[in-house]
Order: sequence, then structure tokens, then C-alpha cells
Amino acid sequence: MSVDSRKEVPALVLGQGLTALGTLRSLAEAGIPAWVACPQGDLATHSRWFRRAPGPFWNGSVSPAATALLEGLPFERAVPIPCADDVALWLSGIADGPLAGRFPTSIPPRATLEILQDKDRFAAYLAGTRIPHPRTFPLSNESDLHQVPFGEIDRLFLKPADSQAFARAKARKGI
Repeated sequence: MSVDSRKEVPALVLGQGLTALGTLRSLAEAGIPAWVACPQGDLATHSRWFRRAPGPFWNGSVSPAATALLEGLPFERAVPIPCADDVALWLSGIADGPLAGRFPTSIPPRATLEILQDKDRFAAYLAGTRIPHPRTFPLSNESDLHQVPFGEIDRLFLKPADSQAFARAKARKGI
């Protein structure tokens, strides 16, 4: 794709917070025109490169309203870039739907995303392969802590199975 033809198809950043802001900055530095669908007052709205996607501000949730927002955009074509796991799952369904021609995506199929995004499922998947990976200890309750061999582990990173639900509850992605 030549630089000129690339500029004709804008990117559509769908998200909020640091991820949306970082995505917007990266696109701007690459010379790719971008529009942002995010909540009003979001961090991305303060960027010098911010251009609000036409229509109402998006509240960031995946719902029929989000689909209606996408359908109502005046773009002949745009490449949506998800900035959250749930948005990526939602966009994975576009490849098979009526919006596929207008909004091409470069994300994996939903089944792949579901494995990658659920840390418990990802650990179970990796356990059945020969792919090297860190030791994983699923924790569902306090008694599960007894299975973790703390004496053998030098460093530990705790990551919730559903980082989006955890982030909503604790305002962070991990510990």
C-alpha cells in the first residue's frame, strides 16, 4: 500500500485511557489520519492529535449503541483499532458481518481472542502444547494460594484472569 492510498483510509481508535492515547500518538507519528471514539473528557481528548469520531461521544461500552455508532459514521472506509479486550471481541464479529467492507480489521478470530484474553484459558491451552511459558497457578479463592510453591519462586506477577473486570473493580490491570 502506498503512503498516498494509506492516508485515504483513516484509523478509528475505539477505546479510552492510556491505551487509546498511546494508539493515537503512534498513528499520528506514522502519519496515519485517525479519529477517536471515546468517552467525553477521556485522556485521549486532551491530545493535540485528537479528532472526535463524528456523532455522539462513545461511552466505551460494547453494546447495540456502539454498533449503531459504528454504522452511523460517515466514513466510506476506516480501520477500527480496538483499545480494550471487549472491544476486540466485538470487532472480531465484524469480519463476518455487513460492516466488513467498510471497517476491515486485522484482529484474530474470536475463538483465538477468547483464549488469549482469559488468562485461565490461556494457561490451560499452553499446558497442552510444547510452547515454553511461565508457570501459572490459577487462583479462585484464598485456599488456592497453598498450591503456589513460594519457596521455589524468585519473582511473582499476579494477573487476574479477566483483567478488564479487575481493572473496573481495582483501577489497575494487575499486581
